[in-house]
Amino acid sequence: MRKATLLWTIAALVTACGSSPQEPTATGDFVPLSSDVMVGVVFKPSTDGVQTALLYSDTVYMRRDSSRYDLVGVDLKTYDVTGRLSATLTSETGEYSTVGQKMVARGNVVLITTDGRRIETEELHYDPNTRRIWSDVPTTVYEEGYVMRGTSFTADDGFRNVNIPGYRGPIPGARIRF
Repeated sequence: MRKATLLWTIAALVTACGSSPQEPTATGDFVPLSSDVMVGVVFKPSTDGVQTALLYSDTVYMRRDSSRYDLVGVDLKTYDVTGRLSATLTSETGEYSTVGQKMVARGNVVLITTDGRRIETEELHYDPNTRRIWSDVPTTVYEEGYVMRGTSFTADDGFRNVNIPGYRGPIPGARIRF
């Protein structure tokens, strides 16, 4: 029985090794990576001396031919114009563009605002230039004891204008008087 198992293992290894490896593009044994890798990165952007965010990422991949950073293990805190915490966000991965400072969070995204709103989705976009937050995939919003589910989500960064397409159910704070 051991002999048969050993033969199957050798056959599997030979089959897996059957394809030829890619040749290095540089001289010697050194093969350049297409991106630089940083581990345990903390980014603290500010505007006029006031911290606007605190971004921690387990791993950051900086592509040499791009202005985009790929993030793994995202923990983001955002601050208002006075420097007070306004929201926290966690996600499995993300992208940050140095052009326009746009960000996309992906994978188990959870955004919690200091006023108690919680947004859960698989992908959440933020554009500080348009001051807009949105998701084009199903999103769940928890607010004031209500659970609102929709096919997507969009809001301004102050959450004054919120739109949840495909939503059915009660609207928090809505009161109809006769």
